[in-house]
Amino acid sequence: MRWLARSRARLLYESDNSLFSIRREVYSGGTSNRPDLYTKFVLTVIAILMALIALQPVVRPTAVEAQSSAPFYIEPGTVNLRLPDGSSLGDGRIVINRETGDVWGFPTLTPGMLYPLDPMNSKPALSKPALLGRFDFHAMSVTTR
Repeated sequence: MRWLARSRARLLYESDNSLFSIRREVYSGGTSNRPDLYTKFVLTVIAILMALIALQPVVRPTAVEAQSSAPFYIEPGTVNLRLPDGSSLGDGRIVINRETGDVWGFPTLTPGMLYPLDPMNSKPALSKPALLGRFDFHAMSVTTR
């Protein structure tokens, strides 16, 4: 069956079920094939709101924080830790207290490891901090021009 739209109120279809082509008119009850003004308005509003949502990161990007507000900064990687008296603790991680400026060294007990590891013991290794120095954050001041 093939339906052909002839007007707003009528539909015409052709039937090829018999030897003769039968044409009948069927009334659609007055419904329109075109969307009405209300539907167009609602779809336009939806499209505008979706565009606003999609463009929000471009117009007002969110702030990015490189560091968390935690009071400690852990330096990436390992370094050779040296105490103020010149003695060495071996490889370890450096942790800086951002509130006080204290610099602590945590030996990893095994060279090149990022965490404490004692291969001779089956228990988790415990690394005790050693105070390496201090940054005087209070001495820093912003000078006005």
